[in-house]
Amino acid sequence: MSRVPVVCTIIASTAILLASAILTAGPLDPPAGPIAPTYKTLGEIEPRTAINAANTPGNSSAVYVISQPGSYYLTGDVVNTTTRHSILISADHVTIDLNGFAIRGNFSNISGIAVSGSRTNLAIRNGTIQGHGSHGINLLNASVVLISDIRATGNALAGVTPGKKAVLTNVVCSGGAFGFFLESAQECILTNCIASETTSGGFVEGSGRISFFDCIASNTGGSGFVLPAQSQARGCTSTNNSGYGFDVTGSRATMQDCIAESNLLGGYNVQFPGARMTRCSAGQNGNGTTKYSGFNINAQNAELDQCVALGNGLAGYAFGAVKATMRDCLAFGNFGRGIQATQASATLRVFGSRFDNNSIGAEVGSNSIFEQCAFAGNTTGGIQVNGNGNAIIRGCQFSSNGGTGMAIGNGTVVEDCVVTGTVGSGITGGTLNIIRRSTFDTNGTAAGNNHPHILLNGAGNLIEDNYFFNGDSAIAITFAGGSIVRRNIGNGTANNYGAIVSGNRVANINTSATLVSTNPNDNFSY
Repeated sequence: MSRVPVVCTIIASTAILLASAILTAGPLDPPAGPIAPTYKTLGEIEPRTAINAANTPGNSSAVYVISQPGSYYLTGDVVNTTTRHSILISADHVTIDLNGFAIRGNFSNISGIAVSGSRTNLAIRNGTIQGHGSHGINLLNASVVLISDIRATGNALAGVTPGKKAVLTNVVCSGGAFGFFLESAQECILTNCIASETTSGGFVEGSGRISFFDCIASNTGGSGFVLPAQSQARGCTSTNNSGYGFDVTGSRATMQDCIAESNLLGGYNVQFPGARMTRCSAGQNGNGTTKYSGFNINAQNAELDQCVALGNGLAGYAFGAVKATMRDCLAFGNFGRGIQATQASATLRVFGSRFDNNSIGAEVGSNSIFEQCAFAGNTTGGIQVNGNGNAIIRGCQFSSNGGTGMAIGNGTVVEDCVVTGTVGSGITGGTLNIIRRSTFDTNGTAAGNNHPHILLNGAGNLIEDNYFFNGDSAIAITFAGGSIVRRNIGNGTANNYGAIVSGNRVANINTSATLVSTNPNDNFSY
């Protein structure tokens, strides 16, 4: 075979391949315009400004001064051995990223980060500030502030002072006098923040409208949270503080799903009107040498819903001379009363609540209302009404209380209640009371004493449509003052109606074995 055709074929194939490569490679001419480099500058890679002596030189007030708007960052720890601020912000629109580094003082400095004059639009994030002689962060005269992911530890006065219109997220302050010093704070939001191990308080002061979400105050030398006017705390916990768990210092504060535990002066202290507490708990507060209550309410128109007071040193709920409302609350095992509202003008409306194993279940003033409540195992009584009385107790249950089931005073209406197993009388009272449609079972269990189911020592009472079972006697009225007793049933008591003195109006007592009567007002005894 001739080699010439083979060589020609190879040459032709190579030419075709080269032509194809040229076509797919595109034109060899450069694009129009000047030739420019394609790499990025350092400014494009890191547009922020490093905080250092060259970029942010200091002055007599601070080691570093940020005097221009912009975004700044640390490249390492700042160790301040002077008596000046570590960083001073003297411009608006400044963001500082600590980049995970720390600003360390020597306790003779002023603040870790501070502002000069009134500043706005500031952000500080991601690092540690510790050991300064005043504040970790002091933005007292600033507004529109973001602070996030900061640890402020061991700063002498306060960890963080945020200014007005501030949002703080994931900030931890420990050591020093205060955790968060909110002196000028208004319209601020704090979320997932912690104050601990301070000498004077956790989240303190504040001018108004501060919101706390999922924050914690623990082991401080003052109150855990101070809530100024129109502030709110949701999902917050305050434990082992030397003051109150939550101290309300302004009107219309709101607390929801909060916990106050083992605080020395009490769980919640409300001194301004219109407070709202929902699903809040107070446990083991006020158990020092001097005893205090779980909830201390000394302001008008407070409302408590689904709250719990457990094992507090004094009362579960203590009220001053105020009007307040409780719904679906619990007081259990408090060393004082479940409710302590001893002033005559303390007027409460209480619905669907339980009072168990306290000294007295509830002690209240005139004109109070209890509906669908339960009182059990209280050592010296279920409920006591002070002042002029004039209370309404409706649909309530009293069981196994010491002392008296209900001490109702004067002018009180008791309806549709059940009173059982009381050591003393089921009810004691004075004048002008109405007791109707209630059941009394095995009251007066104390040995050797006569404790009637109902014992009244005043005039003008109405006792009707009640059922009495077991016990010493059904009804005793010791005052000759025209009380009316009708349509009652006594079963198994020692002396159903014999302890009613003359001068009162007792309907016919039917003792017939068939219990048949044509008089609709007859009392029955069997």
